[in-house]
Amino acid sequence: MSGSENRKSGRPTTRHDYGKVNEIGFGDDDTGNPSENSDNQDGATGISTAVFSPVKNKKDETLALLQSQLQSLDQEEEELRKDAEITKLQKRIEQKKKSVAELRDKQFKELKQDLKVSNLSAYASGSRKNLKIQWESFILFCLYFHLQYLPAETYTLQLYAQLSRPSQIVLSQYTCPLSCLDQ
Repeated sequence: MSGSENRKSGRPTTRHDYGKVNEIGFGDDDTGNPSENSDNQDGATGISTAVFSPVKNKKDETLALLQSQLQSLDQEEEELRKDAEITKLQKRIEQKKKSVAELRDKQFKELKQDLKVSNLSAYASGSRKNLKIQWESFILFCLYFHLQYLPAETYTLQLYAQLSRPSQIVLSQYTCPLSCLDQ
């Protein structure tokens, strides 16, 4: 057995000059050529045993990990920014809905007030009372005979007019409110 073989296995051992190992972990110089002191037992040229630098790999892993964390934080920041924008827009929408509702309420109140004024000026108090009585009478007639009172059909109006036809003078009292329904 020669001195360069392993005593137990009998395989050749390679001795490395770790002072000559370059930064990527091979026993080559910067040009990629094998170093002069590389010890190859099999006589092959240009083949050396690779020795990986644990420091270099650790730094690469750390760098990749930090870049990944930075990317995750950037994504999280973007998501939080979007969430904040959504919340802000939802608040603005709620404010607009309240504003629109207040305007509608105000307009509706004005419309109701205008209707009161119009009704007061359209009918004299006696005519208004007569119109109310006629409406009540028509609705009771429809309920009694199981007819649909709103929207009023022409046939239902004709039946009501026929029933309430005691005289020509009274007929005009009944047909005036009914003409409003037919339109």
